[in-house]
Amino acid sequence: MSQCDSPFIICLLTDENGKLVSTSDPSGLAFTVLCSTKKCLGTDSLTEKNLVTVSIKGYIVVYIQGKEKSSPIPFYAVKHICIDVPKGAFLDFSVKKFHCCGVPVLLENEIAQIDVLIDFETEARSCAYVDVLVQPAESAVCEKILISVLKIYDAVCFNTCIPVIYDLLLSAIIYQYNALSDGVKTEYTNQDELTEYGHEGILSPTSVSYYNLFVNGMLQPNVNYAISEGQLKLLTNDVPEKNETIILTFVTFGQNHGKAVYVMDNKYVTVSDGSKMVFTNNDELVEYGDKGIPSPDAVSYFNLYINGTLQPNTNFIVAEDHLELTTTNIPPTGAMIVLESVVIKDSEDLLLKAEVYAYNAYSNGNKIYTDQEEITMYGTKGISAPQLSSYQNLFVNGVIQPQINYSVQEGRLTLNTIEAPNPRVPITLQFVRVFLS
Repeated sequence: MSQCDSPFIICLLTDENGKLVSTSDPSGLAFTVLCSTKKCLGTDSLTEKNLVTVSIKGYIVVYIQGKEKSSPIPFYAVKHICIDVPKGAFLDFSVKKFHCCGVPVLLENEIAQIDVLIDFETEARSCAYVDVLVQPAESAVCEKILISVLKIYDAVCFNTCIPVIYDLLLSAIIYQYNALSDGVKTEYTNQDELTEYGHEGILSPTSVSYYNLFVNGMLQPNVNYAISEGQLKLLTNDVPEKNETIILTFVTFGQNHGKAVYVMDNKYVTVSDGSKMVFTNNDELVEYGDKGIPSPDAVSYFNLYINGTLQPNTNFIVAEDHLELTTTNIPPTGAMIVLESVVIKDSEDLLLKAEVYAYNAYSNGNKIYTDQEEITMYGTKGISAPQLSSYQNLFVNGVIQPQINYSVQEGRLTLNTIEAPNPRVPITLQFVRVFLS
């Protein structure tokens, strides 16, 4: 999207309910004096005045061409002003100029957020009501009358700039349950959780948007297990070998402009014959599912796993009833191929668009990775700022990692593990961005 194609954006002052207000409206900007006990020198460096701390609160809404307006977005600032406030006086505030503008932050052709700048000029006046005797004009009565007038002791103007971010990505909370197989049992509970990685146990499936199970790094078809709050039951004939990892990931999405969000997560499963690169519905292993390969137009995003390894987007093409691998090497005979299709809709059945991108690198034996380590044949976008995604997943040697094991900032991935991965081990940091309607 070129700069000239950017959508028209305006932001306006409102009350907390989203009703448009003027700067003079009492329900608009709220000024509160927090403290006025300290002293300061006036502009002439001779007059001693009061150092006053003022909090400023308000709300704006953002309008984006072709989209719904935002809910009221709160903003807040604290200012310190030097003004003479005699005993018995009070401060009166009036906004002289108010300006609000927004600039879109684009990811591909979608708006991820709006960077808003609120800029206004305020006049603060130190005032008190005093009684004054005045002679009535053109009155035959010689007696003066008493009136109350507003006396201005001092005034000062100050400018306030407040940056605000309006996020257009669907928010998400992720949690990961981790356990190790004992080689015998097929049921796992909260008591089996490795609490050094988390201690919330197995969440209720009705309290999250969707969930996945990885056994020894392999994404499992939905028919291979069942969960309820506090319990995981494996339904496979084979039991995982002793000390193999058992990992449940839970994703809980927020709302789409106040509308609840629902997720359908289907998995197309097939197996490589060692020769072909194109797979269709006829190749599906129907014991794991029979919904085939859906059209991309009906899906928010896809994940492809080959032998448990998440694939970069450059490695495959999806069309309805068609999965094509674009890798140089053909998967070996017997390699499991799992195409996960994630469909995210709101309560009005609106499909939410999404984008996934994976940063790929090989371990260099260290714990810090930057854009310079990216394997550019799979992508060149680097490590994105975490606030520009709904959530992230990290895979080290094909195994999804708990959040405690790493931290992300723009251009930098830091592993928080005791030991660094062995050299040449693949590292994949996936960014999932789900856009609000």
